[in-house]
Amino acid sequence: MPLAAGTRLGSYEIVSLIGAGGMGEVYRAHDSKLKRAVAIKVLPEALAYESERILRFEREAELLASLNHTNIAIVHDFRQEGGRHFLVMELIEGETLAERLNRGPVAIEETLRIARQVAEALEAAHQGGIIHRDLKPANIKIAADGKVKVLDFGLAKIFESTASSTDASNSPTLMSATAHGVILGTAAYMSPEQARGKPVDRRTDIWALGCVIYEMLTGMQAFAGENVSDTIAVVLRGDPDWGALPAATPRRIRVLLERCLRKDSRQRLHDAADVRIEIDDAAGDTVDNAISSKGRRSRSIVLALLAGLAIASAFGWIFTRIWPDTPSPLHLSFTLALQTQSISYINANHRLTISPDGKKIVYVVNRGEKRQLYVRSLGESEGKLIDTTEDARAPFFSHDSQWIAFGQGQELRKVAVSGGSPITICKLAGTAFYGGDWGADDMIVFVPDYNGGLWSMPANGGTPEPVVKTDVDKDRVSYSDPQILPGAKGILFTLASGHAVSANDLDVAVLAPGTSEPRILIQGGSNPRYLPTGQIVYIREGALLALPFDLSKLAVTGTPVPVINGIEKAWGGSNYSISDNGTLVYEPESGRKADRIFGIVDLKGNVQPVPAAHGNLDEFSISPDGRSIAARVFSVNDDIWLYDIASGTPLRLTFEPLDEIFPLWRPDGKRIAFGTRTGTIYWKSSDGTGQREELTRGEYPRYPVSFSPDGKLMAFVEIHPSRQRDIWLMPLDGNHQPQELLATDADESDARFSPDGHWLAYVSNETGQPEIFIRPMNSSGGRKQLSSAGGVRPVWAPSGGELFFLKGEQVAAISLDGQGNASGRDRVLFTVPKFEDLEVDPQARYFDIMPDGRHFVFEFGPPVGSPTTHYNLVLNWFSELKSKTAIR
Repeated sequence: MPLAAGTRLGSYEIVSLIGAGGMGEVYRAHDSKLKRAVAIKVLPEALAYESERILRFEREAELLASLNHTNIAIVHDFRQEGGRHFLVMELIEGETLAERLNRGPVAIEETLRIARQVAEALEAAHQGGIIHRDLKPANIKIAADGKVKVLDFGLAKIFESTASSTDASNSPTLMSATAHGVILGTAAYMSPEQARGKPVDRRTDIWALGCVIYEMLTGMQAFAGENVSDTIAVVLRGDPDWGALPAATPRRIRVLLERCLRKDSRQRLHDAADVRIEIDDAAGDTVDNAISSKGRRSRSIVLALLAGLAIASAFGWIFTRIWPDTPSPLHLSFTLALQTQSISYINANHRLTISPDGKKIVYVVNRGEKRQLYVRSLGESEGKLIDTTEDARAPFFSHDSQWIAFGQGQELRKVAVSGGSPITICKLAGTAFYGGDWGADDMIVFVPDYNGGLWSMPANGGTPEPVVKTDVDKDRVSYSDPQILPGAKGILFTLASGHAVSANDLDVAVLAPGTSEPRILIQGGSNPRYLPTGQIVYIREGALLALPFDLSKLAVTGTPVPVINGIEKAWGGSNYSISDNGTLVYEPESGRKADRIFGIVDLKGNVQPVPAAHGNLDEFSISPDGRSIAARVFSVNDDIWLYDIASGTPLRLTFEPLDEIFPLWRPDGKRIAFGTRTGTIYWKSSDGTGQREELTRGEYPRYPVSFSPDGKLMAFVEIHPSRQRDIWLMPLDGNHQPQELLATDADESDARFSPDGHWLAYVSNETGQPEIFIRPMNSSGGRKQLSSAGGVRPVWAPSGGELFFLKGEQVAAISLDGQGNASGRDRVLFTVPKFEDLEVDPQARYFDIMPDGRHFVFEFGPPVGSPTTHYNLVLNWFSELKSKTAIR
């Protein structure tokens, strides 16, 4: 009977069953000591007392532990707990080759990439005196970054210097004497000598590899029968259907397969290294064929991509789709390391951009909690960090491809592609730069903030001038993705109305020179681009569509035609870019979902999910009675929603245009306050009745952070362009006149009144990193620093005698006396937990405390620090575009 989730085997906790086979059951588990996910292979309990099986299991552990290769799954430990014997192994995320083959044959180039890595794994194992004996698609795992891992050397056997007995009992097709039905090998991939129970050596793995390659190319097994006996008969006497191989299969691969699948092992290839060499030569032939049709520029790019594969760098291009005698266009794919996938990114449209000349890309990389820019030539195998670009946003190239502009803090900056330090172009009126475009006349059009409108200024510096402002009364709340049309004949951009919810509710608009009224060209589209082919392309529902555009009349003609499908769908749009000479790069659909959930976490780090509550959740606040959560939900116009903690039932609270952010319950639970990007703070009845009421209005974005216990004061944060965040106090009776409380050059935020109202905890980076401070509210006295090595998100225990906060990846606490003095140093309670395959966003880490003081609420979502993001690259894509849209 499979182990239940939560079962502990020593320091390992079972999470879920992955699969089961003749040598045991495999589980996903959590290593509580090293805080990592692992795979555990448990010998079936019914067999745990069979000495032969135990010895074989121990041998498997010893053999696997001796293998150290990037394409072989690592074994960490072999243990016995509570009468159970188990292996602890590296957990490989991704799908097996068998799962991949369920979708049909594999493209030739991807087949070569996978086969080469399997051959390398076998080569390393054979050099260590180990053979696999059960190589098959189910034992080959393909990780998310394209890395191949060979699993389960459970039938591996140390090479013997003398021949083994040929007794029939050694036949892998026979049942063991225990009658448990263990077959030492899988019939369809057994070599003839293995099927006959004869001695086997490394050549049996060569046969199996040939079977796997054949199956990848054809989508069917080389040797198949209705049952094991029939399959063995075909292995011994039949031949593969060579006519089933794709017509484009390179001749070298056809010859390779014939030499791998010779029934006489003496005539078969002897070494995995020989297979690898033949695959490399076949790939080289394919590259040469592709290059011959594309010229010198394609040659340098293709070789750079292949070089990235050869060095197997963590940040490598992956050569996947180059066909012999390929006509234009040329399809390639690559990965970028340490880049968050668009599905987890708010401003997804502006994370990667290709230069107008098609020679370079600039992209955003996430390193821990830092965001930096890298630039990479398509003729090179690695990118280069652009110095001093921490927290950069939305990069874009100059028209001549010599400069890169980007937002950084409250500045629009530029840096030469050739190198050097960034130069400030201008100060920004907003606080969250949202992209721009650099025209041929050296004018830049940009969006300083989500609701900031379109602005322009010279690339050499000056004073920004408004081009067109947003107007809620005219149902125009946001502009994004601007493109200056050729000859400065207008600006193409995405327009968001006040009723828009998803990317499909956005519109493509154009602004003619000298006018102030945008005109909608396409309803239901985003991220438009005018191309030299005379067309506009735009995104809708994960597809790139094209239709003709009359530049002289600024009008679309014809009917939209889908030209690329399967682009990753993200909040607000999708990530693609096209050079002026027709190189397309885009992020293909990953299948990941962006939904987040709420989880209630106890003081030991155990997680209980809030049922049914999920969505694009962000900042949130728990009601005073602990029964509801008020949360901001991402959409084109963000709104505040309420979630019942017991049932997860949602209730929408706000419906107005623009974004409502940072909800906060009043202490009596009757009202919920929330901020906006436009500087106004409102509140509304928590039962959803009535209209919202304005509390305060400012020049810059404001949002509430805490009410005093008596409800007479509200602390709020204002995001100042030059001072970062400041903390203000506003009385809620009398004149409602806000007063600055903390408005220094440091960044101050996360203010929280103590339960007795005597203290205000807050976060400041005045020391060089965020730390927790408190200051008295009703008496004289200065601030006190409580945290010792960083801290954010302070929340008070209901008793007021303890303050909780986040310290890196941990939840910490510090005890306080009645005078606000710390009783000792802060202490760690638990590490911020994960829940199944979800985790807490390290850049946000919003959390709140339940009224009982013993439980916290976190948001859990897909990992945002994905090690790689996949992209597709198409050279000479305009020829394909013209073919699909029938334009000659």
